[in-house]
Amino acid sequence: FSRPADTTGVATMALEVPMARKDLYQVACITGRSLGLLPPSDKKKTMKVLVGSDNGIVTCFRIKKGEVLEEFKTGNLDYPVQKLLVGGPVDKRDKIYFTSAQTIRGVNRKGKECFKFATEGAEALKGLCVDDTRIWTSGEYMFNHYLDCKDAGYYMSKDRINDLLVLPIVNLVDKNPVLGCQDRYLRVLDSNKLFMEAFVDGPILTLAPYMSKSFDDVLRGNKDKEVLYGTDNGLVGQMLITSEVAKPGWTIGNVRGLGGVSAMKSFDLTQNGQADIIVGRDDGELQVFSLDEANQPQQVFTKTVSESIQEVDIGKVCTSSFEEVVIATYSGKVISFTTETAEGHLDQSFPSAIREKVLTEGGPPGPAGAKEEEKKPEEKKMKRGLSSLFGLGKKKDKDKPEKDKFVAGLVLDHDPKADEGKGDKDEAVRSDPQEKQKKAIVFRNEIEVLRQKVAEAKSAFQGISKENVPVSTRSKVKSSMLLEPENACYKLTLESEMPIDIVALQAGIPLQLLDCGTSVPSISEPDPANGNLFIATLRVQGTSNRVQVQVMTEEGVYGTLQAFVVTRVAPKVVHLVETRILPLSLHQPIPLDAPEKGGAVPYCEVRMQGGFGMGQMHSWVQSCFPSVPSKVPDADTVKYNFESCYCATRVSVEFGRGEAVFRSSNLSVLAIIKDVISKEAATTKTKLDVKAPVINEASVLHVLQLLHPKLEKLLKLKERVKFITALTEIKAQSDDVSFLSDDLKTVLKNSEELLEEHKNNEKKIIFIEHVLQQYYIDRFKFRGINVKHRLGEVNALIEKYSWESLVQLFGAS
Repeated sequence: FSRPADTTGVATMALEVPMARKDLYQVACITGRSLGLLPPSDKKKTMKVLVGSDNGIVTCFRIKKGEVLEEFKTGNLDYPVQKLLVGGPVDKRDKIYFTSAQTIRGVNRKGKECFKFATEGAEALKGLCVDDTRIWTSGEYMFNHYLDCKDAGYYMSKDRINDLLVLPIVNLVDKNPVLGCQDRYLRVLDSNKLFMEAFVDGPILTLAPYMSKSFDDVLRGNKDKEVLYGTDNGLVGQMLITSEVAKPGWTIGNVRGLGGVSAMKSFDLTQNGQADIIVGRDDGELQVFSLDEANQPQQVFTKTVSESIQEVDIGKVCTSSFEEVVIATYSGKVISFTTETAEGHLDQSFPSAIREKVLTEGGPPGPAGAKEEEKKPEEKKMKRGLSSLFGLGKKKDKDKPEKDKFVAGLVLDHDPKADEGKGDKDEAVRSDPQEKQKKAIVFRNEIEVLRQKVAEAKSAFQGISKENVPVSTRSKVKSSMLLEPENACYKLTLESEMPIDIVALQAGIPLQLLDCGTSVPSISEPDPANGNLFIATLRVQGTSNRVQVQVMTEEGVYGTLQAFVVTRVAPKVVHLVETRILPLSLHQPIPLDAPEKGGAVPYCEVRMQGGFGMGQMHSWVQSCFPSVPSKVPDADTVKYNFESCYCATRVSVEFGRGEAVFRSSNLSVLAIIKDVISKEAATTKTKLDVKAPVINEASVLHVLQLLHPKLEKLLKLKERVKFITALTEIKAQSDDVSFLSDDLKTVLKNSEELLEEHKNNEKKIIFIEHVLQQYYIDRFKFRGINVKHRLGEVNALIEKYSWESLVQLFGAS
């Protein structure tokens, strides 16, 4: 089908899809994938929107003549709605299923409960698929299959399950579950047993089927099932699955450093006969990709909504003629992006669109003062549409029913039977030219009354205690700490339902703050006496519910990073978010069969023996490395491979009951593992015998060869930046700079780029200096030599750097 390709730089097609934003509805906070579209009973009508929030309520509404009409709301269940889908017979699809805690509920299109199934599991249900009497669910680690509400099998995943998909791959009748897991594996099950698995370059957050095939695939009889996956580190990829193997297709790289893929769908928005890929990210980026002639994805639309996108769906919501991308955000907003064109705005079928056009352009098109009889038929039709919208120029008609009475926008004494049988085009828009002003006055009065009630309630509430102010809040703060391998740093993201005012960061370990986005940072001096080695305050500019910063960590030190989030509410409320930083925080897991880069690599080895069990050693490995599965694998011997995103050195971990072996070419990594595990064993009073390490002297030179180009690049950039100020003054005095050397001309030409690159250069030099100091200590510590008093030689080497001096200092020649 598609040749495997890594589309790291996705170009944008010349012809983009024009899409306009419309804010539709607001509910409580949304943390699950709880958005769906209910097909109409009549094809001429629009689809109803279903959204579930964290208060356990599922809301159904529709858009009619630009107005929101609420259809129904379910009862408050006190548990978040984690998954919502529309099911039922293929020709009807009139049932709504959603999960709340360990219970699956179903309601019909009128909101009446028609199904309830309480599973016996202990995990909250996050994934759900329903097909007739068959139900597939997924929790944190457990997958379950039910037939007629009876247990038909289960599967315990090796790591956390983030998404669930069901496709007919091997079993065409019962279908095959596809799991997207945190340990970067896509797993296909058959009869509740693992059938195959495929490794991808990031923790899988979301899965989606891609059903559209090209004409060539039909001719070739291609039977590959195409599955789209989105990862935590922002990759979007294609996996081609057959009954024999799962093979990767194209991949969209995350060169712009966007957020993780939190929602994804495939639908033919561009109307070219092949489905497009709609991607929603946790940083608010909405993207649409279309496949070109070579079956490679090209971006055709992008938009940012400045908060996390929880779910995305496609359908006809505002009008029955145009497809729309509907998204649900973390704060509870339901937003639509419509493909309605400018020509469609002039059609009487879309009065809401006409209203938007009139308000945008300042009035109806056409020359002012033109007589009705002099206008063209199209202009008359347009005027009639605008007049009917605003209630102007209506002809008297004795047969016409009596006009509805209005009071502040409310229709009084209106007979709903009068609307029966009327189509959307024939229904009059019951509004008045002065209604907007009347509504505004009524709303202002209501707001003022509510403000007075709030003030009275505050006064009475604060009277309970004069010293302390009781505060109650149900707002939430979502956080994530993701490793950025290309920058060798972490991206801390904090998102709240309410706008964020201030964020204070504190840690008992040394950290470096690199990029704060739009926030204004204020970094305080370390206070080691009180355990504060890192203190920073971020003031958020403007109104934003989201804060994102880059933090550089040092390996070998570990602790907790605390974030105090102050939202813009009265009285002030602080949310505490804690993130654990591990000793080998810059390492990430890789497949066991991943080939070595650059051929054979010299390894050193540390072997441990003692009275520890499988679970105990597994927890010790978890305390060293990130992204280690919580569940202990069911095997006699467990193996893991990790790679440093900074030094590019690898670590292999192999352990069983009573014995563990760690291999790496980086002596600092082995020293950290030895120290951390020895400390953990001493805490639990477990007998541990660390054997004499096996040292390969060639590994020292290998590590230095990996660090040399990084250090040389940083020092060269520092040296170049020194000349920029002088060169800029020379350029200002005389345009003739021909006497400068080629290198200085290049510096002058690229001065802006060099200054931007140098922004965090000093911090990175300090970081690599610490890396060399630690490696210098560990290199001789395994020989039994203490060289801490000679660290000044490493600092002097940085000042006057050369490769020969580096090799000589470490004795690696």
